[in-house]
Amino acid sequence: MVQNMDQKEIEYQDQLDQEDDEIDQEASEQAELEYRHQQALEEERLNREAAEKNAQKQAILQAAAAQEKQKEPIINFLSDIPFILAIGLALLKDLVDFIGIGSSPLIGTVITLMIFIVLAMMVFLAQPSAFFGNFGILFGGTVVEEIPGINLLPAYTAAAVWVYIRTILKRIAKSKNISSSSRLAKYLTK
Repeated sequence: MVQNMDQKEIEYQDQLDQEDDEIDQEASEQAELEYRHQQALEEERLNREAAEKNAQKQAILQAAAAQEKQKEPIINFLSDIPFILAIGLALLKDLVDFIGIGSSPLIGTVITLMIFIVLAMMVFLAQPSAFFGNFGILFGGTVVEEIPGINLLPAYTAAAVWVYIRTILKRIAKSKNISSSSRLAKYLTK
């Protein structure tokens, strides 16, 4: 009987231990679920913060790009000095032609060719990437200046001003991100 009681106590103790183990296991599972839930919340919070930081960086970059566009003037007198000098020189040449000195056959041709070379150098210094297009315009002005009688027209001045206007139109198209879709716009910004 004592042995039977000990056996029952042992069984009862085993049953209690088993219940304690089940309770511990449920508590452990509950704690792990809670831990996973906390991790998911923390990860969601970090993702949200990262998204907010990325949005802020994008906004800052866009604001900086917009500010940079505003800083770039259409007419920049410092970088446009070669154009301004070219227009002034062309005006001087056309004035000399009008007075009569540049209209004489030998002296006028020498002056015209020298002015053409200087204008071409100035335009190259101002905008090397568009030199060939600008050179063609200046060459057209030179051809007009070599024709007797017509050389009284301000062809060099018109050519130099046209080169400068083309440059300004390119800057405007670049600042507004205009794709030249019309033939006139393509021609003007070539």
